[in-house]
Amino acid sequence: MAVYAEVQGTTLILFPYTLGTLQEQNPYTNYGPDPDIAAIFPGTSTAIDNGYTLAPVTYLPEPSYDPGTQVATQDSQPTLVGDVWTIGWTVRPMTPEETNQRKQQIKSQASQLLAATDWTDIPAVTNPANKPYLVNGADFSAYRNSLRSIAVNTPVDPVWPVKPTEQWNS
Repeated sequence: MAVYAEVQGTTLILFPYTLGTLQEQNPYTNYGPDPDIAAIFPGTSTAIDNGYTLAPVTYLPEPSYDPGTQVATQDSQPTLVGDVWTIGWTVRPMTPEETNQRKQQIKSQASQLLAATDWTDIPAVTNPANKPYLVNGADFSAYRNSLRSIAVNTPVDPVWPVKPTEQWNS
């Protein structure tokens, strides 16, 4: 589905320009069941009286950035780049508050992952005298140690350990 901006030369007048906008500006016109606003707009009084045109708007892909230290926000208004109206992105450093909030989210996630594997620390689970028993308890201990490290020394962009697959012996 195409997205349009109402423009006058290189000046943005209104974004987004939708079928609803067209109908608001021309309330006594019947456009049929599937109107093409780009084809209809040039004949409207708004376009003729003001010299406005409709321009398609291109959404640019999200740029590369460091989510541990930066925030990428999609722009709300298009800008003219060459001959194309585009919606771009703004990348900025995280504020100290955003960094603290991110660390709290990471700490919470690490704590939740630890809680989900608490059962692996029960001695009976890895005791070969019990049937069945968890064969790879050491893998879970290493996984949990990595999670504890993230929870205690919370980085803003952690490398998350991969949870081991349970291996049981009976």
